[in-house]
Amino acid sequence: MRLDRIIARIEQAGGSVVRDDSCPERPIVAVQVSGVSITDNWLKNIAGLTSLRTLNLAFCIITDDGLTHLKRLIHLQRLELSNALLSDAGLPCLAGMSDLRCLELSGTLITDVGLAFLARFNRLQELYLGSTQITGSGLHFLRELHCLETLSLIGTKVGDAGLANLSGMDSLRELVLVGTSITDAGLPHLVRLVGLRRLYLWATPTTDEGVETLKRAMPGLELERWSHEDPFEP
Repeated sequence: MRLDRIIARIEQAGGSVVRDDSCPERPIVAVQVSGVSITDNWLKNIAGLTSLRTLNLAFCIITDDGLTHLKRLIHLQRLELSNALLSDAGLPCLAGMSDLRCLELSGTLITDVGLAFLARFNRLQELYLGSTQITGSGLHFLRELHCLETLSLIGTKVGDAGLANLSGMDSLRELVLVGTSITDAGLPHLVRLVGLRRLYLWATPTTDEGVETLKRAMPGLELERWSHEDPFEP
C-alpha cells in the first residue's frame, strides 16, 4: 500500500503521523492513533511500516490476535498499548522488537507469566504495568532489565514482600507504587535500590513515620505521598 493511502487511513481514524524529512523517501517513523475504530483488522494498514520507531495504540480495541500484524515492526523503540484487550498470549508477537526502550502495557491483562517474557527486552528504559494482573512474585524477572530506569506498578497487587524481588536493579531511577498495598514494612527493601531517585507512594497505607525513616536512609530520594484515605482511581 502506498504511503499516502496509509497516511489517509490513519488520519481518517483520527490519528497522526511523523515522517523523517532527513531521508529522501521520508518514511513514517511515528504513528499515534486510538479509539474504538482501531481494531485487529485495522492494524493491517500499518503492518508494513517497517521504519516505525514510535507506535501509540492506547485505548484501541485490539486483542492478542491483532498483535500479529505488528511482527514486522522490529525497529520500534516506543510502543504504547495501554488499555488494549491484551494478555500474556499476545506478547510473543513482540519478540522481534529488540530495540524497545519504552513499553506501555497499563490496563491490560498481563500477569507474572508475561513478566517472564518481558525479561528478554534488555534495552528497555521505561516499563508501565499499572492496573495489570501482575504480583510481587513476578518482579524478579525484571532483574534482567539492566537498563530499566522507570517502572510503574500503579494499582497492581504488588505488596511488601514483592519489593524484595527488585533487589539488584541498580539502574532504576523512578518507581511508581501509587494505589498499591505497600506499607512501612516494605519500604526497607527499597534501600537496596542504590540508583533510585524518585518514588511515588500516593494512596498507599504507608505512614509519615515510615516515610521519614526511608528518607533518612536515602537522603537523595525525591518522595511524593498522600494519605491512603484519599480517593484514588488507577
